[in-house]
Amino acid sequence: MARMPQFYSLNGTIMERSACVLSPFDRSFMLGDGLFETVLVRGAAAVWLREHYERMKASAAVFGIAFPFSCDGVAEWCARIIEAEKVTDGFCRIALSRGTSRTGRFTDLPDDTRMIIIAGSAAPRAGMPAVTAAAAPWPVNEHDPVVRHKTASRIGGVYAKTRATESGVDELLFCNTQGAVAEGIFSNVFWMKGQELFTPSPECGILPGIAREKVLNAARKLGMKTNVGAYAIDAVRGAEEIFFTNSLMLISRCSKFCGEVKDSNCVMNALERLIFSEL
Repeated sequence: MARMPQFYSLNGTIMERSACVLSPFDRSFMLGDGLFETVLVRGAAAVWLREHYERMKASAAVFGIAFPFSCDGVAEWCARIIEAEKVTDGFCRIALSRGTSRTGRFTDLPDDTRMIIIAGSAAPRAGMPAVTAAAAPWPVNEHDPVVRHKTASRIGGVYAKTRATESGVDELLFCNTQGAVAEGIFSNVFWMKGQELFTPSPECGILPGIAREKVLNAARKLGMKTNVGAYAIDAVRGAEEIFFTNSLMLISRCSKFCGEVKDSNCVMNALERLIFSEL
């Protein structure tokens, strides 16, 4: 069992977990009015931190959340909490709250933004088992601007993960309201058909993942033809190879989709080797 983090960073100040007090009027707690990023830690260093920082900063601007934090400052805070927790391989979770409201009403918008960072150890990515997946029984709304941002409100994902487990699979693949493939519960999806790589476009209603972009870059370096667009679920069913990506697992092969076994993982392995070599 993973050890619970013993420290946290609040706007750069390292504090013991036992001293943590959450206000009942914190907007992130009350309304999910906040953002977060989960960052891979390898060799006691945060991976792709600038990309995570830039995404959070851009999302904060969209939602009107004050963001008085520099990338160098956040990097220093992450390094300190990684050192405090003695993490070699694991994660950093960077959470941003709009702050504490006086009343809890939607219109009561504070500007005392708070950034909390925790870190924890986890087994290295190598050897992660393949996942099984099924088509989700409900769609995502590609017109909802929130789906393109990593907000603190993740109850939909928690619900979906529970339904997946009850169905005997690890992952659900969502389509949007037009029937185009979108994304997994907490992941982006790729598949191979012939010698070509496919993935949904942001317009399909996805969170454009950082690992997703790294995979696309790696595929281009390897000379693969990459296709980004809108595709029906049958395109995935007929794929020769399927894999999911996010910043923690990087790439995870799908061994079975909608009951059909997928044996190939040669393209995924080639992409994974290139990405790992550049970490």
